[in-house]
Amino acid sequence: MILIASLARAAGRGQVVALVDALDRFDPRMAHDAGLTLEHVLWVRGASITAELMRPVRLEDVVRRAVRAFDLILRAGGFGLVALDLGDVPARAVRALPITTWLRLAHVNEGRPTAALVLAETPGARSARGVSISAQAEPVWTGTSPQSHRFAGMRLKDRVSPQTERDRVSPQRAIRDPVS
Repeated sequence: MILIASLARAAGRGQVVALVDALDRFDPRMAHDAGLTLEHVLWVRGASITAELMRPVRLEDVVRRAVRAFDLILRAGGFGLVALDLGDVPARAVRALPITTWLRLAHVNEGRPTAALVLAETPGARSARGVSISAQAEPVWTGTSPQSHRFAGMRLKDRVSPQTERDRVSPQRAIRDPVS
């Protein structure tokens, strides 16, 4: 939901946004229903595969291609937000990318008015001025007795981990207004 909300917020400001969808999990109907203006979205679709059943060599290739597309879009410029969705990619494949990959991407985007957003299962994309937001869902239950115990929804617990104190952002601002 952070991905869709971020894209919708930037597109709502009239900015063109880009999404690199590594494993082709983006649902344009759901995104449209959530308020994303699809006319403002460049959607780069990756291979439609099941990451859990894929050979490691093939998975690394898919991740490498997605990161390369992300890099090229950042270099092209003209986007308010560029997002790389590695959310369903196993953490081992994201951690397999060398730190120089993330440093290169940070350098490419330095001084540009573009927000670069990387979503992954575990923190992996780090830069000297980057901020990591870790989000974990926790179930919320209603009722006081075991018989009346009912699922009421999910509560999002987040943690913001900036690299330096100067870069500290409140979790509420980071989620509500990720592209300002």
